[in-house]
Amino acid sequence: MNVFKNLKAEKYCKRDILIMTADFLRNLLAYSYRKIIFAKIGKNVRISRRAKIFGAGKIVIGNNVVIEDDVLINANSPSSNCIVLGDHCVIKKGTLIESYGGKIEIGSNCSFNPYCVIYGHGGLHVGNDVRVATGAVIIPANHIFEDKNTPITKQGIKTKGISIGNDVWIGANVTILDGVKIGDSTVVGAGAVVTKNAASHCVYAGVPAKLVRER
Repeated sequence: MNVFKNLKAEKYCKRDILIMTADFLRNLLAYSYRKIIFAKIGKNVRISRRAKIFGAGKIVIGNNVVIEDDVLINANSPSSNCIVLGDHCVIKKGTLIESYGGKIEIGSNCSFNPYCVIYGHGGLHVGNDVRVATGAVIIPANHIFEDKNTPITKQGIKTKGISIGNDVWIGANVTILDGVKIGDSTVVGAGAVVTKNAASHCVYAGVPAKLVRER
């Protein structure tokens, strides 16, 4: 009986070694491939196989970044601007990040919950330690619609850019419009539409967003 047990154990041992070797080689190939296609990529980066990434040559990813299922990141544009994700960032399921010719720079230790929409048009800067809740929309661009005789789709857009400071919490379904600057350590309540600058260390809420109180 001991002989059969030993043979069985040896069989499982060999199988485990083969599995571990295959996993190691797969991870090594994936890491090598990413090092080639991305502008820069750090260590311990986890990208779901269900994530879609376009224009990887214009994307910089820091260390310990997580990109979950169904995320779409698109840096394809004629401009040389890129998308930067800092260390320890988490991009959760279904979030869309598109540069549209502008630079998107996200600092370290930031998280975007599921189904956020992040555009780059006129430039987007996000500081460190920023939390963005589910369904938030950040668009640094605005359609031109002054000419009543011309379809809005043919009037183009204007851009100013958006800047979000450090240690900011953006609630669920918040919309941040072009030209806005949000100061450090500020909270924006769920469902707010931010059309003007928000000061540091404050709480904003409403449509349009207004100062509720200081922190």
